[in-house]
Amino acid sequence: MSKWAAAAFRGVHELRFHLCSESAASQPLRSFLQSNYKSMKGASPALPMLVREHKGASPTVYVRYGMGKEKSVSVADMSEEQIATTLKAAFQASK
Repeated sequence: MSKWAAAAFRGVHELRFHLCSESAASQPLRSFLQSNYKSMKGASPALPMLVREHKGASPTVYVRYGMGKEKSVSVADMSEEQIATTLKAAFQASK
């Protein structure tokens, strides 16, 4: 992930990850964050990356761009690879 992350984050102002700490639908997002959070944060240390865990939450990624534009993507039951692909597509929308 870190190979493309630095370039991809250029138009992004904030990333928010909402997930449930217990549900099976959120497990792939939890695994994705455990595997990739450090490399994403290392690629763009100034970018706010917020992880919000609350019971019953649907796993969703929010990407905030400039001028108040925001996109939310449900990642329920996606694999880690699908989540990475979804993030790449959301980042490309910022260009």
